[in-house]
Amino acid sequence: MADAKQTIHSLNNAELHRYSKSIAERERAVTLELLHCLSEVESRHLYSKFACSSLHSYCVKELRMSDGQAGRRVAASRLLRELPAMKHKILSGDLSITAAAQAAVFFQKEARAGNSFVKEEKVAILETLEQKSTREVTASLVNLSQTPQIHLQEYAKPVSGGQTEVRLFLDDETMQALERLKEIFAHRDPSNAVSTLVKRLALEALKKNDPVLKAERATARISKTEVQAKSAATTEDLASAVPALERAIKPEATTTVFKQRTYIPSRTRHAVMHRDHGCCAFVDTLTGARCGERKFLQIDHVVPVS
Repeated sequence: MADAKQTIHSLNNAELHRYSKSIAERERAVTLELLHCLSEVESRHLYSKFACSSLHSYCVKELRMSDGQAGRRVAASRLLRELPAMKHKILSGDLSITAAAQAAVFFQKEARAGNSFVKEEKVAILETLEQKSTREVTASLVNLSQTPQIHLQEYAKPVSGGQTEVRLFLDDETMQALERLKEIFAHRDPSNAVSTLVKRLALEALKKNDPVLKAERATARISKTEVQAKSAATTEDLASAVPALERAIKPEATTTVFKQRTYIPSRTRHAVMHRDHGCCAFVDTLTGARCGERKFLQIDHVVPVS
């Protein structure tokens, strides 16, 4: 290794350039040979003999590839098996392994969505991806799709330090709205970080819409009003105590023989949300397990009311 480093160090610029190109060509040739090997391994189900459930798992466990490397090479090997002529593009460097893998995944998703491509169409699409970056390939493929949303996958990946990496796709209208909000809040956050803006919007939306927080605020208001009412009563200021008590303890809606109450007062809704911490309170009679769902909640009467 030391001799190799010394040899490289002794090369002039032109020689180093030629040597680097030759290494890159050999790398592409070796990668192409590896793709053929992976195709054969999959056709023989050889990975199962090494306690691997798939070719991807075999690449990670036995060939020591990362998840990303394995995914790209598996996808490219399958596409190469279907389109053998693609090997010349890979060998020349016109079509990168990453672009081939992106195209393979694109064709798979389109097929599942009912938009299959014939071989001639796939070859034509691959030709348009030559000499393009990963971002350019993504844009080209999405533009070709009749259902582009299936290729725009969002994800949230935890990273160190209590942070989460989020990938999402926003339309032009949303981006314009975010840019305008960044301008409005620029005096509060000169850095104009999108993460800070998203946090601000999320907290404000929760404060306004979270039924648990609304219930807590309502409970706090009632408690404060009751304290004020008791304080007024101890000073024999009944004139001010009575209105306060009336606000604190609102009577339930009355029913008549002609029409039953069909709504639940907000005071009761807040109390239920506060009691159950914003979770479903249903308990399975067989297992004794509580549901705990926090979405699509409804508050119903114990005795159904028509």
